[in-house]
Amino acid sequence: MSKGVFLPTFEPGCQLAKQFDYYADTNTYKEWIRLKIKERRQTDIIFSFHCLGFNFVGVMGVSSFIQYKDLSEEGTQLVDRTSALCPELFQFSYKETLADVEIRFNRWLDRVTDFGLDDWRRQL
Repeated sequence: MSKGVFLPTFEPGCQLAKQFDYYADTNTYKEWIRLKIKERRQTDIIFSFHCLGFNFVGVMGVSSFIQYKDLSEEGTQLVDRTSALCPELFQFSYKETLADVEIRFNRWLDRVTDFGLDDWRRQL
């Protein structure tokens, strides 16, 4: 997995937030983690960590999406498709214990990763 800024913008994650009817506050906090699968085309399973809402009140969320990229004749990457991996956003708050958040997050992460790998297998 690679971590850090690798996309020119946070637009795909923000578009997902609109789709799921919430505001992704990427000004207060934002981070990305991706699982990159390189074969004839590149597949990225991306996890976006960000604050929720217009005013930060201690609630954060994690969304996940998959992106397929093909190479153009010139050798540049072209995004073919971006889609959500899981219909629910993972949310956590500063009021929760770390142990509780880790248990819930690991379950969510396993489910979303399975969805992503299944999606990837179907396009092979």
